[in-house]
Amino acid sequence: MTRIWKSCLVLGVSLCAGSLWAADKVVFKVAAEPGVAWKFDQTQDSSSDNKATSGGQAQQFTNKMHQRRAGKVEVLKSTDGVPTSLKITFDESCEGTADMTGRPQQKVPFAYAGKTVTITRGADGKVTDDFEGQVDPGSANELHSMIEQEGVIFPKNPVAVGDEWPADAAGLAKLFQLQGPNDKGGMTLKLLGVKDVGGRPTAEVKVSLAMFKDQQGMKFKMISQGTALVDLQTGHAVKTDMKGTNSMTGDQNGPGPDGQPMAYHVEGEGTLVTASVSDLIGGGGVAAVVGPKPNQDPPINPLVNPLANPLASLAGKYSDGKLTVDLVEAGGAFAGTFMLGDKKFPATAQKKGAAGLTGSFEVGADKFDFTATLEGDTLTLVSGSTTYKLKKAAVNPLATPPNPLGNP
Repeated sequence: MTRIWKSCLVLGVSLCAGSLWAADKVVFKVAAEPGVAWKFDQTQDSSSDNKATSGGQAQQFTNKMHQRRAGKVEVLKSTDGVPTSLKITFDESCEGTADMTGRPQQKVPFAYAGKTVTITRGADGKVTDDFEGQVDPGSANELHSMIEQEGVIFPKNPVAVGDEWPADAAGLAKLFQLQGPNDKGGMTLKLLGVKDVGGRPTAEVKVSLAMFKDQQGMKFKMISQGTALVDLQTGHAVKTDMKGTNSMTGDQNGPGPDGQPMAYHVEGEGTLVTASVSDLIGGGGVAAVVGPKPNQDPPINPLVNPLANPLASLAGKYSDGKLTVDLVEAGGAFAGTFMLGDKKFPATAQKKGAAGLTGSFEVGADKFDFTATLEGDTLTLVSGSTTYKLKKAAVNPLATPPNPLGNP
C-alpha cells in the first residue's frame, strides 16, 4: 500500500517551477533554468490495523512501513523554464522497512539507491532514463514522476491570500498512476500567505488531497492534508508536511495454515505521515543577493551601475504623480501592481532587451499591454498611445477608465 501513495512525496522533491510575488496576488510560473539544484530528504511512515476473515474466523494484524528518499537533483535542460532533463543522485540510505505482526522486519530495497540517473522528457512527452540495472515498474514510475508534476499544482491565474484552486486533474491522474476505471483523485490548494524564510520571499500553501485506487483486488483510500512552503524565486517547494488517514478493503487468495490455497477478506484503517525538506544549493539566485522581501523594495547598491543588472534594478516603486507602478522580480520575471487613486490593477511582465519589460495589466476581465524601459532612475512606460516617465515617488493618482494607462 505504501508504494501506491509514495508519489505524495514528489510535491517536496521536484516542484521545478517559478513563482512571482506581487503586492496583491501571486503568479505561479514555471522557471527552472539549467543549473538550478537542490538537496532533498523525505520520509513516509504508515501504520494500519487490519483484519483478515476466512471461513468465519478473523485474524488481527498490524502493518507498519517506513520509506526514505534523499539525494540531489540538478536541472540539466529546460524549455521556456520547464525542465526537460534532470540529473538525480540518490543517497545510499534510500530504502524502506516493513513490519507485520508475527513476522521479522523486512527491508524494502530501492533500485536507484547510491546511483546517479538522468531522466529526460522528449517532445512527445514520454519520459526516459539512462539507468542500466533492473528496476520494478513502481520504482520507475516514482523516478519518472520527478519531472512530470511541475504544472500539476499551479493555478492558471494569479491568486491572492485566501484564494483556493484545484490541481490539474489530468496531471494528477498521471502523477499518481490513476489508470483504472474506478481510480480517482483530487487536490485543492489554498494560498495562506507570503513570508520571509531565510531572507527569501516564500509562499505558504495549504494542500488537501484525496485519492481512491483499485489494485490487485483491493480498494485503497487516502485522505491527507498539510502545508507546503514554496520559494517564490524558483517555485521550489522547500518544505512539505502532510498527515492523513488510509484504508483498504478487498478479497485476496493465499496459502492457508496447511499450505493449501484459501480465499480471505481483508480490511484495515490507519494513518499516513509524509515530510520533506529540500534545500536549494545552486541556481535561482541562491548564490546572488536574495530577492526582495514582501512589501519591501530590493536594496540598491549605489556603487553599481543600475544598467549592469537590469533585472534587479527594474524592481521597485515608480510614480509620476498620476500612475504608480510597484514591481517585484522573481525567477527572471516580474509581477506587481499599477495604482490609480484607490484602484489597483495586477500586472505581470517579462524581460525585454537589456533593460526593458513587456507585459500586461488587468482591469476587471480585460487586459492591456504595456512596455517599459529603465534609464537611470526613470522608468519609461508606454501603454496604448500614451507614454509615462516614472520616477521613484509615492503620490495619489487619478483614475480614468476604461484603459487607465491609455487616457491620462
